[in-house]
Amino acid sequence: MPDFATFQDVNKFKRNINEAAIAKSASASKLNKTIFLAHSSKDAQYLPAVISVLEKHGGKVYVDKADQRPPQNPNRETAEILRGIIKACRRFVMFVTPNSKDSKWVPWELGLADGEKGEYPVALFPACCDQW
Repeated sequence: MPDFATFQDVNKFKRNINEAAIAKSASASKLNKTIFLAHSSKDAQYLPAVISVLEKHGGKVYVDKADQRPPQNPNRETAEILRGIIKACRRFVMFVTPNSKDSKWVPWELGLADGEKGEYPVALFPACCDQW
């Protein structure tokens, strides 16, 4: 397995998946999810492929975009909801792109996961491009 995936790799993989089925899977039940997928909202176009890769490896992926519980404007309630889901999931995966560093939530989620879960259940799904 490569050390990182390029955006070209992710786009190639994306062509071979049913995006609607992946979105439905990620938005189905909020219960019984095993992976919390942290990502920048600016990378939404890559989520179906990333979710598919994780599910092909046995994960049941939670993405906040599919969850109707958090308020429209993020606040303390949003943080509490995400904290509970991160605690409940066995694994935390951060989809790392150039947009990750500019996200308001991704660094917070990563810090929370590191504190709650320790080193082993936290993983990075790095995406790379020539522009880095």
